[in-house]
Parts: sequence; C-alpha cells; structure tokens
Amino acid sequence: MAEILAAGKAMERALALLEGGDVVAIPTETVYGLAGDATN
Repeated sequence: MAEILAAGKAMERALALLEGGDVVAIPTETVYGLAGDATN
C-alpha cells in the first residue's frame, strides 16, 4: 500500500514501523533502499 506523507510525518511513521519490527522502503533518485532494525 502506497502512502504519501509530509517529511515530518513520514519520519514519525517510519520510526513507528521500525520499532514495531517492520521493514521500511526508502526511495532515492535511482533505487529503493530497505531499512530495518538490525537488533530485531
């Protein structure tokens, strides 16, 4: 599900997802990166 949020809201949402054990896709100009909590 795609969700477009303002920068501040996006950071809050990403942090909440990471704290919950989820993975977050981070778009750049050329590729998408995946972020996750390495200690989870």
